Amino acid sequence: MIRRLIILLLIVGCHKPYNQDNMQQKVERNKNMQPKWEDKEQSVSNQDLQILQRAKEILSDESKWNSDDDRVCNDDDTKWSLFCALKKATIETLGEYDHRRVALMEVRWIIHKLMEGEDFKHRLMDFNNTRKFDDIIKVLDESIQKVQAKLTNPL
Repeated sequence: MIRRLIILLLIVGCHKPYNQDNMQQKVERNKNMQPKWEDKEQSVSNQDLQILQRAKEILSDESKWNSDDDRVCNDDDTKWSLFCALKKATIETLGEYDHRRVALMEVRWIIHKLMEGEDFKHRLMDFNNTRKFDDIIKVLDESIQKVQAKLTNPL
């Protein structure tokens, strides 16, 4: 009995109380472990701005918008979802698709904030399929403004 009591006291005595410094270290460590593309303070380039502007041109009016995205984009499409417009604009600008390009991440971050509390599997597709054309254009406009601001005032 005494042996169990001693073991219990040792266990309780070794337990570290909640420590705010330890929590802050964990937050910093987790922040440092985030993938680079999740960093909202990445530097942007003129190509990011061009991608967003081109995507807006591709979706120049509602007749060119595919409101039923399945994330399959074909070269001969005549209607584009938000995802496909961004993909097409990225390929036209860079010569290849870059899924985690800053321009596309800006759009994703805005959508993520707008869809807070909603269940979604693919931010771009689900936003595209559950919103109106005007909402798609507003997201592109806001993304363009954010990239322009970052180009004007780099980090």
